[in-house]
Amino acid sequence: MYTKQQLLSSIRSETAILQHLATQVPAGQLDYRPTAGQRSTLELLRYLTIAITAPARFAIERRWDWEQLVAESQRLGLADMGAALDRQFRGFVRLLKPYDERKLLKLTTKDWGGKTVRLNEALIQWVFKPIVAYRMQLFLYLKASGATHLKSSDCWDAPAQKKGAQA
Repeated sequence: MYTKQQLLSSIRSETAILQHLATQVPAGQLDYRPTAGQRSTLELLRYLTIAITAPARFAIERRWDWEQLVAESQRLGLADMGAALDRQFRGFVRLLKPYDERKLLKLTTKDWGGKTVRLNEALIQWVFKPIVAYRMQLFLYLKASGATHLKSSDCWDAPAQKKGAQA
């Protein structure tokens, strides 16, 4: 069982890594996209500011306010990413506040196809796993667009975490 505290700590860590990576976009590369059909770096960063909120609200509140969240994210520039990622994390903490371990294990929700799943499983499958994958995608975008100074460790740890800070 992945505990609530472990999930919150992991999402906090992912947020810190994303904030670090957002500061590493090479000059002039916000419009970089690997192929014509993929998001640009800026589009990916904007998506990452709602990638926790949207599925968490769906799992917990059965709310899918995707269009509203996307519209809000479209107003964000590179300088806004750190604060937007912090807001998203605080919102995730608020969503989970009413739930203890027992509730997370016991309560269920339905996926997009109507299948019943336990809430704790939904949060891992729909929130945590995707944010890890999209963090890797951002790292690869940055490397491919010229951020050759980045090391593998930049993808796994934010600088403050490397120095022993708590997530």
